[in-house]
Amino acid sequence: MTEQEALSLCFKEAKRIGITDEVVFEINPRLKRALGRCRFGDMDYLRLVVTAPSLIDLNKRYVLGGKDDQIRDTILHELAHHLAWRDFKHRNHGLRWQNKCILIGADPTRQKNAEFEKAYKWLIKCVSCDKVVAQRYVVKRNLLKRYSSNCCNSSLIAEEL
Repeated sequence: MTEQEALSLCFKEAKRIGITDEVVFEINPRLKRALGRCRFGDMDYLRLVVTAPSLIDLNKRYVLGGKDDQIRDTILHELAHHLAWRDFKHRNHGLRWQNKCILIGADPTRQKNAEFEKAYKWLIKCVSCDKVVAQRYVVKRNLLKRYSSNCCNSSLIAEEL
């Protein structure tokens, strides 16, 4: 799925639910582990008007490499967060959020095992046997000095991909 197709699907689902003026969608290249994120907006409850829309971010690598049905479910998952926040000021994956998921057709489970290519920048390898011990987005300075490999108990090196 392209970024434009994902944003179009976001708008289509928000329109179906009737909340197009309450949410803004963005493809975020900085999200690494989360598939999506809802940053809650604000609402004037006396006048029942949205004063600041919620921002829903989608992981760029997930959008480009994920399956269409999983991406749709992630969009619905995040929209359910917005609805639970709007109606109940409820932030987590509790019963109110689960009920909103069921109401709009999302899977009400918290974590997904999404299949998409993760873009690690570094491989952490054993110096002795050249075995890959870990993969990282960022390598912290002391990581290589503090730890040793489990296979040979020797020092580690970082190799940029």
